[in-house]
Amino acid sequence: MGSKARSRSMQRGAYKRDGRHLGKGVLHQACPPRLTDRERSHFGLGTRTTDDFFTSLTPVLLAFHHNRFTAAKVSQLLNARQVRTACGDPWTPRLAWFLMSIWREGHFRSRSTKS
Repeated sequence: MGSKARSRSMQRGAYKRDGRHLGKGVLHQACPPRLTDRERSHFGLGTRTTDDFFTSLTPVLLAFHHNRFTAAKVSQLLNARQVRTACGDPWTPRLAWFLMSIWREGHFRSRSTKS
């Protein structure tokens, strides 16, 4: 008797939710994810600088940006095109998210200073 009653009382909150989906942007507003040192090496390694890395990917990233692809879709498309990170590893959705956010920040900042 106790476990069945407890499970029903725990489910009552699920019935009362309004069903809105909270995106990761809303969830991460207060504390956005941070790029770790280990992940940082995926964007520039050895003789290849971060600027060179992003310059080579700019046309592809611009197309992804205009099509509003998610990080998961970006990682799938980059891996399908055999585009690897600076370390030579395949893209993960987390790395793709950082790739797009760093690129957007630099790309649109440079466009605003040119104007």
